Amino acid sequence: MMSTPARDVIRKVKRIELVTRRLVNPQLSGAYHSVFKGRGMDFDEVAAYVPGDDVRFIDWNVSARSGALHVKRYVEERELTVQILVDSSSSMRFGSTAESKRTLAAQLAAVFAVLATRNNDRIGLTIFDHETNLHIPPKKGRKHVMRLITEVLEHRPRQSTTDLSAAFRYMARVTSRKAIIFVVSDFLADGWEHECKLLARRHDVVPVVIEDPREHDLSTTSLSRPLTGWRRFWNNLWHGGLVELEDLESGLRVAVDPASERVGAFARQAQQGCVERDRVFTRLKLDAMNFRTDFTDDADLVRPLATFFRRRSRRS
Repeated sequence: MMSTPARDVIRKVKRIELVTRRLVNPQLSGAYHSVFKGRGMDFDEVAAYVPGDDVRFIDWNVSARSGALHVKRYVEERELTVQILVDSSSSMRFGSTAESKRTLAAQLAAVFAVLATRNNDRIGLTIFDHETNLHIPPKKGRKHVMRLITEVLEHRPRQSTTDLSAAFRYMARVTSRKAIIFVVSDFLADGWEHECKLLARRHDVVPVVIEDPREHDLSTTSLSRPLTGWRRFWNNLWHGGLVELEDLESGLRVAVDPASERVGAFARQAQQGCVERDRVFTRLKLDAMNFRTDFTDDADLVRPLATFFRRRSRRS
């Protein structure tokens, strides 16, 4: 008999796939197709000229033999390789809302996989923490997409910390042909800029940043419900409001007063980290997407995607 945890995973996978296929509408799929171009154009056929055809494609040899204008028609060499690089470090277990960052990562991986599938592209998955834990080569098909979602949901990190630099080096090593690489992470790591720059020289690197509101706000208003995961609120130590926080990547625990200056300093430090991360994206000319675990409806997931596609289309 199937165990309860296994049944829970299957239910989550089916729910995520169902929601994702509703999210990925023709407009979103068309925007993906327009932004991520194929590798070139392949000759398809010679056809009779009709008004509006591009005169640059007139086949003069065939036209001369037939006595009527004919044009060469081409089709886009569409098939692309999409790699989804997912952070599975302990910080991704954090969630102060209904969804953890890991569950949101699975949902976003599903969105990218369905978009790629509907455009006949191949999708691969790599899961990492301090090292690469799993690599699934690019393939097509619905069963493959379901497997990718399941792997992201079920995977348990081998190590608690994050090494983005090592993940970027691994992707550069295993991805020979040019690919679109969606990097799904909270980017709570240091020293990854150089390796990301090297990877982006050959591939189209798209940072997908996942954040939780409590990673930036530890005020008393944020203590209305129990939390799990990174910087976890274990319990109120007394009525004065002291709480114990845990950093799951380092294992460090500390008791703080949510009304103290230390909380304000934490918020400022978190904000500075976001500013520096975004500066790196700007220096490397990377278009990032930002998602939060406190989204209220499907529109909150579609909006960053739509904004990304609009920004890319203006540049192309």
